Amino acid sequence: MTKVAFNVLAILNIEKLPLSPRQSFIAVVSGLLHDCCDKKYMVEEEGILEIRRFLEEETTFDRMEIKMMIQVIGTMSYSKVVANGIPVMDAYWKPIYHVVRHADLLEAYDVKRCFQYNRHAYPTENRKQLTNRVEKLMKVRVWKYVKDGHIFYPKCVEWADQLENKSRFQLGCLAGFLKGHEEGFRAGVEIAKRRRIHL
Repeated sequence: MTKVAFNVLAILNIEKLPLSPRQSFIAVVSGLLHDCCDKKYMVEEEGILEIRRFLEEETTFDRMEIKMMIQVIGTMSYSKVVANGIPVMDAYWKPIYHVVRHADLLEAYDVKRCFQYNRHAYPTENRKQLTNRVEKLMKVRVWKYVKDGHIFYPKCVEWADQLENKSRFQLGCLAGFLKGHEEGFRAGVEIAKRRRIHL
């Protein structure tokens, strides 16, 4: 959760978006809370209720802010957008939504995070099977975020390109390790050298 909030802060800094301090604060808090209703880990409706209770009882956000934060958190996932499209929001809330959504999408390039989720979802599978799942997800979804228009802020597009190269390197190393040879590692190192990726 904290990584997505960090991504929100980074996006606000590098994109120079005209958000007010209040909008920026709402975006950061939304980034912190968004995984608390992730259906991959819990019953989504229960998570939403718990988020609402927390915002009402433990924060100073007003009713409208809470209502809209719940909408941002509850509709920003990749699967929700593919299924239902981007929700209609006014000029105040639309940039908040897109900042938090970009932050979450950028976090999806993390191979370790993806591997850990698949290990949670498929506890009986071995490392090779889990790695294949991660690679498939990257190929059919994550590495297409920019091409498919999900990531569109200019600096975030550049960031996503770097993250894609890094995730390809990590998968190459992991695949090589699992096969018991160094081809994947050497290939990953060469990619890193060409792209000047910080590993």
